[in-house]
Amino acid sequence: MDDDAWSAKYLIRGLRDFFPHATFHHYDGQERNVMERCHGADAIIMDMALGIHNGVEYCAQLRYADNITPVLGITSFLVDDYRQSFIDAGGQGLLHKEHIEQVAMALRAVVQGQPMDGFPTPAQAFDALIQSEQEPLTPREQQVIDEYRHTGSAEAVAQTLHIAVATVHKHLQNIRRKQPFTKKSTIEFSYNPDTPPPRASDQHQ
Repeated sequence: MDDDAWSAKYLIRGLRDFFPHATFHHYDGQERNVMERCHGADAIIMDMALGIHNGVEYCAQLRYADNITPVLGITSFLVDDYRQSFIDAGGQGLLHKEHIEQVAMALRAVVQGQPMDGFPTPAQAFDALIQSEQEPLTPREQQVIDEYRHTGSAEAVAQTLHIAVATVHKHLQNIRRKQPFTKKSTIEFSYNPDTPPPRASDQHQ
């Protein structure tokens, strides 16, 4: 993705020497549904300067919806000007766009699941972005979810923490409300409405 057509053409031509059988698509970032058009790509090469928006913003938008596709950033400016913000946005690497061979090597690596030093994998970046948007858990809720991840049983959590099963269910419901992006299987549970209400001594747990 690059709003400079000549620069994009130059980059693609150079990369074809390293990936002769690859298919490249060029977008300038202004197309309608450009994020959807990028869906399913093996990797995305994204320039940092894209007119109204920039590569950091586009990368963050993509990463919120995709924890698989690697994004390799390029720039004609100083890499350090964008490096940290691109890491925070979920990118897998950032290079100067004129260094075609380095871009090709980095592209091959990120497609194989190996981000550049200091950059997260797509899954790690997705988790970090989602976590930053979530309401923090109380210490007790964190205890409950840690135990539940370990045992997978509300009854076992209740026994370990010396609280009622109904209290465990209540904590799990609060966790799902606070952190809706948590993997469903992590805190999947079935609540039995016939479960006795928590004891008065449990209300303050």
